[in-house]
Parts: sequence; C-alpha cells; structure tokens
Amino acid sequence: MIEVLEEGPVLVLQEAVCHRVIQPDQFGKARRRVPQILEVRVRDPSGQLTPGFLALGVLQFLSP
Repeated sequence: MIEVLEEGPVLVLQEAVCHRVIQPDQFGKARRRVPQILEVRVRDPSGQLTPGFLALGVLQFLSP
C-alpha cells in the first residue's frame, strides 16, 4: 500500500512483484516501465465494504 485517499476512501496499491507496465507520458507516448498501480475503493456509496476490498482479505488483520 503506498497511499490511502480520504475521499472514498480508496487504497492505492503498488504491485510488489517485478511485472511492469508501460507508463505513457502526458501525450500518450510510451516512456518507461513502472510497477502496476491499483486503486481499490473501500466503501461503496451506501457505506458497505466493496467486493474489491473484501477480496484483499485484510479484514482479519484489522482491529475492531
């Protein structure tokens, strides 16, 4: 996890393995290979935990 965005909230995750994706510059031209970044929304608009967050399997590690 590299960041938590308050609005959402959203977890920003960076892939830990060596798979890299090509990152385009502001004009869409391929420039470099970087680790893949994923954004996982924690709660939906109704306040329920999202399936993507639940799939991470981190609830068991969170204290009440």
